[in-house]
Amino acid sequence: MAKAKKPRPAIVDALEFRLGPWGPILVKRLFGGYALYRDGIVFGLVMRERVYFKTDAGNRADYVDAGMSPFQYTRSTGRVIATRYHEVPAAVLDDLDELAKWADKALAVTLGHGLQSDIHEAE
Repeated sequence: MAKAKKPRPAIVDALEFRLGPWGPILVKRLFGGYALYRDGIVFGLVMRERVYFKTDAGNRADYVDAGMSPFQYTRSTGRVIATRYHEVPAAVLDDLDELAKWADKALAVTLGHGLQSDIHEAE
């Protein structure tokens, strides 16, 4: 008997709806969460029902100033890895115009990074 799939978290459906005017997004399962794509490019993640957008030096300060942390995970060795994806503030998720602006910046970051690694050891 096939194992029943877990339903998608409500935040994933809400993101598809809220980002619809910005551009159609595709959501695909990724490890224990979901990847957010626009035009085949990953610009965000949903992990543990939290939304993360791609960051670099050009937009990271927006997240840090809002008190948001990067997505982190622990390897089997115990090493903590911080990614270049920061949690999106709730106020941004609630404002469609701001959400589109932050998503635009995240997409631009992804296009600028090309194939570089998205992980580094947490400090």
